[in-house]
Amino acid sequence: MTLQQDITQLTQLNKKPREQSLDFPEYRGLSFQQFWEALPHKLDYYDYEEELHNDLNETKHLWIKKCAGLGITEFMLRWIAWNCLKDDSWMETQIDIGVVLITGPRLDLAITIINRLKALFPDLKKTKETVCILNGVRIQAFPSHHVASAHGLNPIVMLMEEGDLFPVNQQYEAREVAERYISKTNPWIIWVSTPYLPGGLYQEIEHEQDSIYRKKFMLLDRALKSGRYTQAEVDVWAKSKSFMREAWGEYGYGVGDVFVNFDDIIEEYDTKYIGGRAGTYADPGFGSSKFGRVSGEIRDGIIYVTEADEYERSAPSIMADTMQESWNRHQQSCKVDAANSGFIKELTLRGIPALGVAFGETVPETEGSNTTVTLKKKLPLNASAMVDRKVVRIHRKFKDLISQMRAVTFNKMGGIDKSELPFDLVDAFNMMLWDMQSFDYSSIGIRLDGSIIGDDKPKSKSVSINTRVVE
Repeated sequence: MTLQQDITQLTQLNKKPREQSLDFPEYRGLSFQQFWEALPHKLDYYDYEEELHNDLNETKHLWIKKCAGLGITEFMLRWIAWNCLKDDSWMETQIDIGVVLITGPRLDLAITIINRLKALFPDLKKTKETVCILNGVRIQAFPSHHVASAHGLNPIVMLMEEGDLFPVNQQYEAREVAERYISKTNPWIIWVSTPYLPGGLYQEIEHEQDSIYRKKFMLLDRALKSGRYTQAEVDVWAKSKSFMREAWGEYGYGVGDVFVNFDDIIEEYDTKYIGGRAGTYADPGFGSSKFGRVSGEIRDGIIYVTEADEYERSAPSIMADTMQESWNRHQQSCKVDAANSGFIKELTLRGIPALGVAFGETVPETEGSNTTVTLKKKLPLNASAMVDRKVVRIHRKFKDLISQMRAVTFNKMGGIDKSELPFDLVDAFNMMLWDMQSFDYSSIGIRLDGSIIGDDKPKSKSVSINTRVVE
């Protein structure tokens, strides 16, 4: 049976006799803490869990960035079960389903979370693996790649479990499905996750102004204060590459493999242009992704990042204004991904001698080599080498660039893996480092007529570095 066929039977299933699901009368009328303590599987009830309970009484739209191991998923399952069993309000309110749980993209994750809920009540009657029925309230988990199947339902609660781990397109679809019911059934919409990649919906909600969501940061400080973790446990955990992400909510830590151990090139310095060789570089992403722009200047043989900004679905004219402002500061190199010829033409009409970087063009694999690779593969290899050799500096205020660098990975072909995120800022950063090397062949550009610019003469006031191939 398909998911869609299963959904069409929801109303029929809910019309079956009440004895199809036990109502556990021993839990009726209990407060949430009393219910928690009465469950057969005993767990401590922490102060931050009481705080979350109060939040859910005060708002129906909650976004939580959590430290791993806090037990927030367990809290949510118990809160859902309590609302099903404390009285008949959810059962009487339910139209076709009570709770929709959106999990990650694998079916086994949906089954696992429902099994955790069922494990609270050993006497539950057998139901489908992704379904639990408590006091007539139907709770169903859907993998995130089947979130469209929840379009026709009328939930009381929509819980996005580990929502930042959904593929980005599925994050946006889950949000659309959830929020479309606000004017209809006004459900609780709850996002819970440890952070994963930068630049996705989760981080977008975190920085939203006038958001509908109350935002909760339940990180390691809360875990230590409550006694959930001891300092000795944290000291061991801190040796993990993912510690800053899973404990302190920093996106991207422990994920990437292109830039490794680059914290010592992150510094404080003046980002204003001071007269050296400079350039502005952009990876336009109108509509499909964000617009990434990076600028840099060479100072005493070191490339300093002076601008690193990302813009959300802005109009091309506005982005052209931004590029013009940046170029006016130094009036030197300006390069853009050649895939957006219209944007390059707009810059040219404004008097900016912008060139396109053709990522499909080939260059020597190493200096003096007879073998070639495409720029698509060579740029991240070159950038990785230059960061590793510390010939670049990044101001700590450029947090979006830094978080993308922590998360970006190589794909099987040796280029940047963009299956989950486009990494627009990293692309612009890689173009900048490539353009500021000591050989003009490494500064390949493409004119609007398609001809290639570049030769092998050394540049003045440039960074000299022999790049390496990363196997």
